[in-house]
Amino acid sequence: MIFDTLVPIVQQRLRQRERKKYGYEVPEHTACFVLHDSCLHSEYIPVIRQEIEAVEWESFDKSKGQGFPSLDSFMKESSRSNPVETMSTWRIALEPFELSGGHQVPVGEWVCTAPGAMHRDPAYYAKSSEFHGFRFVEPSLYRTIQETTKFEIPELGKSSEFVSVPDWQLWGTGRIAW
Repeated sequence: MIFDTLVPIVQQRLRQRERKKYGYEVPEHTACFVLHDSCLHSEYIPVIRQEIEAVEWESFDKSKGQGFPSLDSFMKESSRSNPVETMSTWRIALEPFELSGGHQVPVGEWVCTAPGAMHRDPAYYAKSSEFHGFRFVEPSLYRTIQETTKFEIPELGKSSEFVSVPDWQLWGTGRIAW
C-alpha cells in the first residue's frame, strides 16, 4: 500500500526535476503548466479563444473575474493535473491528536496532505488520470460547448468558481487549519 502511494509522488518529482532542466522552478510558475497544457491539448484553444473574444473588458470587470468560465475550468484542470507540490499543509503535533481515520499522532510527529495524490484520486474525480479541460464548467455551459464540439466532461456539476472547490488544497489551508 505504501509503495503504491509513493510511486506517483516519485514520478511527479522526477517530472519536476526534468522541467527544472528547461529553466523554470515548478512552484513559481503555475502559469507555465497552463501554457504547457494548452500546447498538449490544443483542441481547447478555439473554444477558449471564442469565449475571450466575445467578452468586452467592461463586462469582464463587472463579472468580478467570472467572465471566462471555460478558461477558468481549463486553468483549474491544469492545476489539478500538475500540482505545484506533492506534499502540502505541513503541521507538527504540539499535543497528541487523533485523525478521523483513527491514526494517533504523537507530539512532535509531522502530518501533511498529499494534493497530488488527492487530485488523482477517483474518489474525488471521475477519470482522474485523464486531462479534461472543461471538467469544472457549469452544466449549462457544457451543453453549449457540447453542441459545437466533441468534448467529454466526466462529471457534471462541479462549480466553475475557483474558490468554491472544498476538497482542493491548491493554495494550502492557512495557519489555523486544525
